[in-house]
Amino acid sequence: MIATFYNLSKRQDSTKVPTGSGTDIAVNLKNGADFDNPIFEMSTNVTGYNYMLWNGHYYFITGRRYLYNNYYEISCTVDALGSYRSQIMSSSQYVLRTDVNTLADYQLIDTAYPTQTYPTIYQTKSGSNDFKLNSTGHFVLITKGKGADGGLQYWGLNATELNAIFVQIFNTNQDSLWDDISNRVSTIIPSFLNVTDYIVGVRWMPFPLQAGSGQGRIYLGYWDSGVNGVKYSRTIKFAFSTISFGLHPETASKKLFMNCGNFRSISVYVPGCGEVPVDPAKVENSINVKFSVDVVGNVAVALTNGDGKIVGRLSGSLGCDIPFSGSSGVSLAAASEIGAGVGSIVSGVVAAFSGAGVGAALGAVGEGVLAVGSGVAAAVPDVITKGGIAGFSVVDGCDVIVVTETVYDITEQAPTQQGYPCMKLSALGTAGFYIIKNPQVDFGDDLYIKNQIESYMSRGFYVE
Repeated sequence: MIATFYNLSKRQDSTKVPTGSGTDIAVNLKNGADFDNPIFEMSTNVTGYNYMLWNGHYYFITGRRYLYNNYYEISCTVDALGSYRSQIMSSSQYVLRTDVNTLADYQLIDTAYPTQTYPTIYQTKSGSNDFKLNSTGHFVLITKGKGADGGLQYWGLNATELNAIFVQIFNTNQDSLWDDISNRVSTIIPSFLNVTDYIVGVRWMPFPLQAGSGQGRIYLGYWDSGVNGVKYSRTIKFAFSTISFGLHPETASKKLFMNCGNFRSISVYVPGCGEVPVDPAKVENSINVKFSVDVVGNVAVALTNGDGKIVGRLSGSLGCDIPFSGSSGVSLAAASEIGAGVGSIVSGVVAAFSGAGVGAALGAVGEGVLAVGSGVAAAVPDVITKGGIAGFSVVDGCDVIVVTETVYDITEQAPTQQGYPCMKLSALGTAGFYIIKNPQVDFGDDLYIKNQIESYMSRGFYVE
């Protein structure tokens, strides 16, 4: 019988077969030989050949032996991929990975390539003054309403105006307050004597005084404080802030899937709310930050992508409480000492918020609280102020919206050994590298050949 011999350069996991003519040599099949792993005897030395065609199948030459008197023996194993090349290329398989451009889907998240250890961190700030800390901020005084204006009222005040109310309260003697109330038509009740009962709360806000709905006189019950404030509604709305940032720096030279998965992470920081991660596959290269701040500093934030779809939500608070409770009488002295104490608290909070000299600023806050406490104690012991603002400070750089990208580089890509994600059912007619999920092999002369083809397909093979 005749076998055709070749010297072929090919990978074992490839469908490649010879295209030119080989050398025909007479061979004898050894008795009892396995057709998948046959042994041939011949009188020709086939050194220099590594591949052969016999009985319609291709074989790798795996070994040679010299027998006697210029008589030789070779052992072979069937090349299942080469022998069934046409059937393989015409079959439809579910392709997991491939380097064939027309099949690979570069939008799929790919974790096959490991990342390097240390990331590069990029930060993009909003450049907006929406949350920019003001040098003095402002105060919101929450009071119980007067007469037809009943319910809670919100007043925007600067430090001077708030101090004026405190000084006015602490300077008013009981007799003059009684006369003021007695001159009114309303019924006199004992609680009118303690005007601080009408102060529900005081909060310091780290941004400028807002326009509100105009000016109005501040009353505590029926007592005229003598101070005008800005009337606030429940919500102060702030506008959109859009932040654009770059794609993975290697996108131009490598594939787009590197913007997703374990190659890149994105987080958004909003003052008063903290930081939240955002799926990079949902935002591409920009984020819209839409937020509203209510009159006492509660923040609600929606993060949206370029299509307007919400990709994250945050909530928090920008305000800082300055606790204040009432007493059973307001015949007070030491107004200058108390006024100075409130001023120290205000200046201390502002300094702490600006990040300048935090230690000294907190000391000023503490001294201010003590000054208020001592002044009140000298007059009416049950008027109380508490130093709940002493630990309130903001680190420099945390007063604006910030997008942080953590970008990991990856190992060098090797598409002809690893391929790119595909996840498609396709015929294998195009040359390239393929990895097949659950190969469907309904061809082959025996189970050994079928198993060989399935094994190569599952771990990766080449159509050539």
